[in-house]
Amino acid sequence: MHSSAQRLDCMAPPMKDANASARIPPQPWMLFEKAPFGISVMAPDLRFTYFNPRFTELFGYTREDLPDKGQWFEYAYPDPLYRERILALWNEDRERYSATEEAQRREVLVQCKDGTCKAIHLHSVFTQDGGQVIFYEDATEQRRTENILGEALARFEAIIANTPLVAIQGLDQSGVLLHWNQASERVLGYAAREVLGRRIQDAVFTGDAARDFEAALHHVWNSGTATPPQEWPVTRRNGEPGWVYASLFPIFTQGEVAEVFCMAVDITKRKHAEKALRDSEQKYRLLAENSAEMIWTTTLDGKLTYVSPAVEELRGLTPEEALETPLESILTPAAMAEVMRIVEEENVKPEPERWRRRTVEVQEYRKDGSTLWSEISARGIRDEHGKLVGLQGVSRDITARRHAEQEQQRLQEQLLHAQKLESLGVLAGGIAHDFNNLLMGILGNADMALMELPPASPARQFIETVVASTQRAAELSQQMLAYSGRGCFVRVPLDLNEVLKELSHLLHVSISKKAQLRIHPAEQLPLIEADVTQVRQLIMNLILNASDSLGEAGGLVSIATGAGDYDAASLREAYAEEPPGQGLYVHLEISDTGCGMTPEVRQRIFDPFFTTKFTGRGLGLAAVLGIVRGHHGAIRVCSEPGKGSSFTVLFPAARKHSAAHEMPALQAAPQRPPSHGQITPHTTGRPG
Repeated sequence: MHSSAQRLDCMAPPMKDANASARIPPQPWMLFEKAPFGISVMAPDLRFTYFNPRFTELFGYTREDLPDKGQWFEYAYPDPLYRERILALWNEDRERYSATEEAQRREVLVQCKDGTCKAIHLHSVFTQDGGQVIFYEDATEQRRTENILGEALARFEAIIANTPLVAIQGLDQSGVLLHWNQASERVLGYAAREVLGRRIQDAVFTGDAARDFEAALHHVWNSGTATPPQEWPVTRRNGEPGWVYASLFPIFTQGEVAEVFCMAVDITKRKHAEKALRDSEQKYRLLAENSAEMIWTTTLDGKLTYVSPAVEELRGLTPEEALETPLESILTPAAMAEVMRIVEEENVKPEPERWRRRTVEVQEYRKDGSTLWSEISARGIRDEHGKLVGLQGVSRDITARRHAEQEQQRLQEQLLHAQKLESLGVLAGGIAHDFNNLLMGILGNADMALMELPPASPARQFIETVVASTQRAAELSQQMLAYSGRGCFVRVPLDLNEVLKELSHLLHVSISKKAQLRIHPAEQLPLIEADVTQVRQLIMNLILNASDSLGEAGGLVSIATGAGDYDAASLREAYAEEPPGQGLYVHLEISDTGCGMTPEVRQRIFDPFFTTKFTGRGLGLAAVLGIVRGHHGAIRVCSEPGKGSSFTVLFPAARKHSAAHEMPALQAAPQRPPSHGQITPHTTGRPG
């Protein structure tokens, strides 16, 4: 059997050269002619005895171009050094492989006829006579592709090795580290030489994290799918804990998973910041939730976005209910206007003043509809562009403080009023005493003159008129003394019901004919210790004052008596010389359906000589207050314009006396006492 070299030698196609020693039958020769790769047959003297059409396509040389010995090497390898190397390798191969059928494979650069170079894979077989059959395969595209891939791989490896933010590790199936870039060294602290060849589970993970990572690695290797990014706790080389945000994904070779890459981002600072933020939120949440003051935030359109639990105690709403309640249902209209004013001011605040809070006092609604006073400290909430997006603030319940301030103001007003009354009382008392001394001289001399005059004397009637006028002036003096509280009171146990019973006829004839008088005495009324004459004057003054307040339209005047225990709160608004103590009081209430009084008038009703009536009337209610003060009692006034007035006089009950005592009989009185001596309705707006 012939060797393959002999067969190839016999198949060599005939050349035009007459010295060709080989012949190729027509049929085998056609195989070379149609081959998709270049084929040449070279004689021992390096002359081509044959090359097929594909050879010409590859290099551009025709048979006419290569007629001489050795000419191919000069064309194909024009560089002398490179050509000598190729010839040396060819001679070496011929000596070593000429007697074998083993094909030699080499890759060389061949210069084509047009001067370009191609990478060629050579497969050569030596024949027995020292010739050679050479197969040429164009490797230029493959080399170009390999170069591109090599360059891409180099760039990829450079990116992996030098990326500053992403730590990248290459792992085999068991987690042994194959790659470790510079970012991994920065994030985890290990140099590549310290960890390559070690399992990543042992190097940077501990405990449950190591088991979980190994499970994730096996899943990626077996399934060929990447894991979603997740947070992993790691341990750095120095022992400090850290956190990475990492994902595992497979690298395939020929359809099989050959490696798993882990790409991780260091999130330790973010985790620390999140923890600090949680701690801060927890701290301020505790402060907000345990604060007695209500902390809140709201949008610009008035919708609450946060409210602290204090809202339940202060407003009666749960935080959830408050968030669903419109701000208009929490704030009074005046308070809502203040909040809108804050919004307007925040919109135009310059940068240095944006952190300043504004404090206002407003009224708010509780859940039950009642109101409270609240002090709001608020400032704007702005987005990252400085645009105002809402308000945040603190609300403090200052209802008790406001009441205390109002009470302090009321007490100050009462003190000023008492001081004013005291000063006027001292003046009125002094004048009254001096006036009485003068009246005593006038009255005494008038009486002596009457005794000296005969009954038929024409001068007698003039002196009697002087006596009557002097007595009326004495009554005015008594009113002034009563106003000053320095009147001469003779206190005896007294039953108010009996006083009203004896005065009832006089009261009915004293009031206006268009007024109706109704008396409602209470049963088993406790006694008081009082001067009956002063009490009568008090009743008459109040009744006539109520009658005058009805005007021409007429109306109803009511008198009622009663008793009860009064505490400090119910006595707070009463007029008195000094705050009365709580306890049992007997009250006399005189009310009417007259025109009522405005608040301004009501504040001055007890001022002496104040009146809205005609000049000369002004001691009626002032005398009433003096009588009340002289009996250590108090008087309460309720009145509104158009709704009438009510005067309630409080006398301390005489606990030592349980039964009514006999009272002095009423002296005869005129049908209606003179207005300038008995009563001074003080305002057009009084009943009250």
